[in-house]
Amino acid sequence: MDSKTLIKLDLCGKIFEVEKSVLLGSDFFKTMFEDCDLNDAVIKIGRSAHIFKHVLAFLIDRSYAYPKKYESELKYYLIEYSANKLYDPNGKINTVLSTILELKYELEKMKCIMKDEETECCHTGCDRERIYHPVTCKEHLGICAYYRSFHDGRAWDYDTCSNECATDEKYCSVHSSANEST
Repeated sequence: MDSKTLIKLDLCGKIFEVEKSVLLGSDFFKTMFEDCDLNDAVIKIGRSAHIFKHVLAFLIDRSYAYPKKYESELKYYLIEYSANKLYDPNGKINTVLSTILELKYELEKMKCIMKDEETECCHTGCDRERIYHPVTCKEHLGICAYYRSFHDGRAWDYDTCSNECATDEKYCSVHSSANEST
């Protein structure tokens, strides 16, 4: 059988006629052709015909934008590929989102510096740096920052609040009006 021979493939009822030379780009088919006499046989493969269209396009043209979500099929057909060259429609979005979040963090830090504010968490005793938030660190995000020190007649003591608050607020609803001036 020469490399121009058309091979018939049956993928779950969908028939593909493909030149043998194209299929030799897959070690799966290469091994099959070495091990079996497939003159006029129809090769049945229990895989998705829809995804095989992408596999076939990639075998024909290695610059084809092969979808990353079907990477497992390249592995199944034993086709060499570079994972970082696969098409990922969300790849650019994730990169842009990450950049935006980094810039937001830097802007928040600059805002604190320009206002001559601390860049540490507003919770008393916490020296962690604020992360993506104007007043708290990641650990205290959404927890009221209320703190009151008092003398009980014998020694100094303090009260704190562990109520939840909106993630963009410093105090819970109970303490927000009492601490508006702080």
